[in-house]
Amino acid sequence: MLSIGAAILSATTSVNPFSTDIPEGTDFVDRLLTYRSWDQQLWPLALVSNLFGMAVLFLAALVGVALRSMAPSGLPRDLMATVFVVGGVVGVVSQALNLAINQAATFTYCDCGYKTYEVIAHDYVLSIGWTIQQWLNVAAIAIVGVALATAGRIVDISRDWSIVSYLIVVGLAIGVILQLTGQLETAQIVVGVTAGIGVPVWAFLLARGIRETPTHLAAEAAAS
Repeated sequence: MLSIGAAILSATTSVNPFSTDIPEGTDFVDRLLTYRSWDQQLWPLALVSNLFGMAVLFLAALVGVALRSMAPSGLPRDLMATVFVVGGVVGVVSQALNLAINQAATFTYCDCGYKTYEVIAHDYVLSIGWTIQQWLNVAAIAIVGVALATAGRIVDISRDWSIVSYLIVVGLAIGVILQLTGQLETAQIVVGVTAGIGVPVWAFLLARGIRETPTHLAAEAAAS
């Protein structure tokens, strides 16, 4: 449910339902003030979206640790668990940074002679922050994708589970490529849809596979 909620909220915030058409010829500063007005309206939704995102990524780190006990002993399973944890941590930091930037975007300005400079400087700082956050987000998605691909290869849950793992990886890879080419809104939607549909199916197949695993095999895997 968390992944579905995070996907819906991420897709919603990416298109900003509060945005409207800005008339042609609008002054640059007035255009920035309009953007900040949208950010203020979006803030409650962005807050919930980022909290959901942090919860999902934190659980991804925990899942990596849990999957370690189900994989054959050796270096690959340790690398898989480590990559899951690193990807989850980077993702949580990315979401926390995004939360802070979204809140900073709601700050008001002084009604003084320096308001124009303040508005422009504020937008510049926000742009830097969002750029850093986007790169952290790309890194988190890519790292989690590598972890999922590794899990699909070495963890023997079921054939369907492995296929879904690879399909999620493909969706995340497409999202990374779109984000690197500047198509940020489309990238968020693709990653959101991938997570919202793929992760619940992946989790269901994982739970079913664990239930169907003979008790003695599960005990041997845990002991290894």
